[in-house]
Amino acid sequence: MHVRIRGGSVFRRLIGLLAAVTISVGGLSLVITNLAMVDVAAQHAARSLATQILAADAMLASPAGIEDARFAALGIRHVTVAPPEPSFQWPFLRNVTRRLEALHPGRDVHFGGQGQPAMWARAVAPAQGWVGIPMAPLVQTVRGATIWTLVTGALIIVGAAGFYARGLTRPLRLLARHAPDIAAGADPPPLPRRVPREMAQLEHALRQAAADVRAVARERELMLAALSHDLRTPLARLRLALALSDVQGELREGMDADLDELDQLTGQFVDFVRDGRDEPAEALDAAELVRSVAGSPRRTGTWQVTTPDTLPLRAKPLALRRALENLLQNAERHGRAPFEVRLSTSGDCAELVVRDHGAGVDAALLPRLGEPFLRADPARSGAGSGLGLASARRVAQQHGGTMTIDNAQGGGLRVRMVLPLGGH
Repeated sequence: MHVRIRGGSVFRRLIGLLAAVTISVGGLSLVITNLAMVDVAAQHAARSLATQILAADAMLASPAGIEDARFAALGIRHVTVAPPEPSFQWPFLRNVTRRLEALHPGRDVHFGGQGQPAMWARAVAPAQGWVGIPMAPLVQTVRGATIWTLVTGALIIVGAAGFYARGLTRPLRLLARHAPDIAAGADPPPLPRRVPREMAQLEHALRQAAADVRAVARERELMLAALSHDLRTPLARLRLALALSDVQGELREGMDADLDELDQLTGQFVDFVRDGRDEPAEALDAAELVRSVAGSPRRTGTWQVTTPDTLPLRAKPLALRRALENLLQNAERHGRAPFEVRLSTSGDCAELVVRDHGAGVDAALLPRLGEPFLRADPARSGAGSGLGLASARRVAQQHGGTMTIDNAQGGGLRVRMVLPLGGH
């Protein structure tokens, strides 16, 4: 069952948080610095500009032609009509303009110009026109230095935080990737060296939990094995006593059926415990195995078998045969004809599909089918222990494969087992 996980990863959230904090702190620092230094900087800028304006006035009053060479050397411009004042100005420029007007009372002063902005002041009579003192270097330098400082600081902080966050979340990603195996009883993977203490404690707790899961599963298997073994002897005595008795008719048939059912339940207990984990894998013909199991005289239903002529597979023969018999027996016991079994290849895997045309199973129970001792009655009536599908799923997992169960279109239950061709 696919579970949709909402929300971003811890790494992305931490990086986003640090980036937001860095930008906020940088912006706040810029605002505070601007508020603290704008008056001082504006005062110095206004005095410097006032001095240059006075120098321009003196050069304009000098003999004709001399000021042109000096203006060119200082970057000062002398024009008839000054560029208009822009509609928007930075607070710093407005502050400089106000201070400059205070230093030159009654004189027209404004900031303006495109491409080469300057502070413009009307020339003092008898000179005509306007003189422009360049301001582009000052504005661009302050603005560029501020931006580069903010960007560089943000990159350094985010980079260092990202490196730390990746090392912090790597153990979490490793444990999350192995979570299904840990929940099944496998030990968690070894964590990288020098992980935080909380990660080491989590790994230790998961290792202990996996050991507890294995211990509980082993105790359950031992209990089932002992129970199954102990039941064999009284079942054999009951069957012998019934054979020697003079009970006849429907009563004898009912007793035979009950004994057969008890024997089948005991066999399912044994199959569940003896899941083939210790059986070595070997090369076999999966197509021949399917045809053999489906065509066994013990089958109570007629099966439509679809297989290739041959399908080489590396697997555990006894475990795989028991799993296939459980799937076919489950369909015969709880479903209705026609019964179908199909074997094919899908990429580098073998795909086995077993289907009946019965009533199917309630959709709410489908995700839980295959759990030990879970039965889908009354949707699929009949006797059973609920271990047949669980045993088949364990065999699929031991081969590195999967087993899924769903309701087939048109009615009936469909079980799909996928096994890697090369084994696990």
